[in-house]
Amino acid sequence: MTITIRTVEPGKALKDFIEFPETLYRGDPGWVSPLRMEVRKRLSPDKNPFFAHADVALFTAWSDGRMVGRCSAQIDHEHLRVYQDETGFFGFFDTIDDPAVAQALLKAAGDWCAARGMRQMRGLLAWYQ
Repeated sequence: MTITIRTVEPGKALKDFIEFPETLYRGDPGWVSPLRMEVRKRLSPDKNPFFAHADVALFTAWSDGRMVGRCSAQIDHEHLRVYQDETGFFGFFDTIDDPAVAQALLKAAGDWCAARGMRQMRGLLAWYQ
């Protein structure tokens, strides 16, 4: 299986990112879907105060024309100011049951954090408003 990682841009790609868990967990009796408008608000720099002190990237994984995973990477500058530990974070981590997909997404998030001076990455970070 060839895995392609894409950086999410506003528009359809963001919609795919938000809706992926609906497809992934469909049929799981324990799955409770979050309100999409709340997830969209959480991912909006205009509506979520987290973005005032953080940099965020969203990634999706694709194989054979279908989305197989998603992940976010973030650098919280308030965390860095307090802890001075060169730590980035990952979150919104959902994948099909395939270690290669998980590895590709975590590598993309780690590379993004490293390119911004982070020496380690922790997760899962759930960032809210």
